[in-house]
Amino acid sequence: VGGTACQYTAGVIAKLGLDARVTLLDAEMVGLDREGRVIELSDGSQLAYDVLLVTCGMQEQTCNTFAETDLEVAGAIISALELAADFSVGDAAAMERIVVYGNTLESYHALSVLESRGAAQKMQFIAPPSDEVHPMVRVLRECAVLAQLPLPQPTTALLKTLNSVPGDTRPIAVFEGADGLDKGSLDLLVGCQPPEVSRIVFLCLNNAGVVYDGRVVVDATFRTSDPHIYAAGTAARLSRRYGRDVHFQHYNSREVGSALGDSVAQSFHLATAGGAAYPAPGSLSLGLGASKVVGCSAPGGMTFEFAGSPLAMASPSLDPPPGGRALHTLTERGFLQVTLAANQCVHNVVYLGKLPLPVHKLSCLVGLHVAYLDNLATKFDEGRVTDLISYVSSDAMELLYHDHFAKFRNGVLGSSIEAVVGGAAPSSVLAGAQEAALEFVRAHIAELPAFTLPTTA
Repeated sequence: VGGTACQYTAGVIAKLGLDARVTLLDAEMVGLDREGRVIELSDGSQLAYDVLLVTCGMQEQTCNTFAETDLEVAGAIISALELAADFSVGDAAAMERIVVYGNTLESYHALSVLESRGAAQKMQFIAPPSDEVHPMVRVLRECAVLAQLPLPQPTTALLKTLNSVPGDTRPIAVFEGADGLDKGSLDLLVGCQPPEVSRIVFLCLNNAGVVYDGRVVVDATFRTSDPHIYAAGTAARLSRRYGRDVHFQHYNSREVGSALGDSVAQSFHLATAGGAAYPAPGSLSLGLGASKVVGCSAPGGMTFEFAGSPLAMASPSLDPPPGGRALHTLTERGFLQVTLAANQCVHNVVYLGKLPLPVHKLSCLVGLHVAYLDNLATKFDEGRVTDLISYVSSDAMELLYHDHFAKFRNGVLGSSIEAVVGGAAPSSVLAGAQEAALEFVRAHIAELPAFTLPTTA
């Protein structure tokens, strides 16, 4: 089911090769009958289900907020995502005043897009009053200070009303809290406030009695309080009964989606045995831990990228965790920091530079012990690494970025642990790991041109 809470169009579904197996309905869920297992859609139709998966995520709500009182203003409000996809140089030339409203990574991305389309002199950066800056924005700003790069700061003001004017496409915006922004017309309002769960989706679930606690509450199998309804993604969180404050927005969405699919598939197998019991507190085993990457383009032609573990995503910072350390360099290419946790594994990687670094490479580094990075910490302390961007982009690191390396690494770790538990000598375990590494390189040597295999005499 699509609608305003869906970014997947029919064209995207077709490109993914799923159009033969997936039916996309361009409508939004507006009602839920749990007893009859039927949802009502915004186009007036109904849809029966055996299992309902709520994976609508969260969206920026500025348009919905003001369109509720004045539907005519909806045409003047877009998201940063829509701006990047549809805004042209011609649009910029035809407009006089563009307001970017919010203080998130999306707001800086919107400023960058407007700048690249020739609208730098027509945009205003305004953010509503807030007790604290979003942690990821704070990291971006700290990187900009370290890199000695200017970064726009928003004017603090609250958008009180946005009203349409008969016969005019430009609505009147009334701001409160800043001089010179009391009242005036605008051509475009780019909503960049922190995303929230759609109010309509929330009301559907809440009115149907599905447990909601800031997000849709699920158990360790992604099942809600209704055994026929599952939820995952940014709109879901783990039940507090597990003793952990887990929001799935901090986890890798691909990994979460795979885990959800496995859980639903397993539920069909268990159905013949009477169903599975609610996982008991203390028995939590989600098996999730893959890294996640977020970022944005920034004014001045810069790119910001933050790759981290779920723990790092929950509390993004340039400061290392207790017992850890941060390694960073600043060169003409940009700023890069590799943060190590107390166990010497990569906690996060932060980049701000002129050209985007391959996201998958930054993602692959997270979670690796520093030894995999050719003893980076030791080389850094010895002054042998003065450019981390070049270091992580070097040919010597290519093995770490191979598509199958993570699976290979986990397999070697598992077999090594089994060997140690079985009483094998450390020397034989090490020899076995080395031989496995050689076999991996040998099998993929065509994809690793910088590597050579030892020759036998």
